[in-house]
Amino acid sequence: MIAGIVAYALSFEVNEAPVNADLYQRSGAALEALFPSPGTTVRPPSAEAGAGSYAVLTAHMTQELAPPSAGVFATLGPAYEKNFAGQVIDITVRARAGQVNPSPKMLVNYITPGVGQTGWRAFDLGEDFTDYSLEFSPLKSPEVTNHYLGIWPDTEGQGRTVEVESVTVERRRQEP
Repeated sequence: MIAGIVAYALSFEVNEAPVNADLYQRSGAALEALFPSPGTTVRPPSAEAGAGSYAVLTAHMTQELAPPSAGVFATLGPAYEKNFAGQVIDITVRARAGQVNPSPKMLVNYITPGVGQTGWRAFDLGEDFTDYSLEFSPLKSPEVTNHYLGIWPDTEGQGRTVEVESVTVERRRQEP
């Protein structure tokens, strides 16, 4: 079932070769590439609230009640898997509690299918956009595959909102 959901989601993602496979970044209108799994939604804010400058995420059920998923997620294509596997990557979600019906907390998870994940990490949200970060060293997969950055916007599944201004995954530079 999960494979079907992921395959469906991938049908919406354009898997072009990235300009810089050491950096995945989505902000503003590019956040439309985020895909909601069952139990979650993602939408642009109203024109008055800043349409196109961030995305509004909600969860309408808890993770325990929802089918297994990555929440609202970004798909990082095979070029990223090749460059990120075996390296230290920094994962950053710039977010805040929603302006309407705010969620006090969000969960973030970086998933490398079949070989590991960060596990869901909880972040307490404030009123201002803030960078919420974690690091991870994805293992190399036997097959080149996609990676996923998942966000669960309301841990209690009460339809509260999280506003995301950007998502970034960057391979950490090696010190000389």
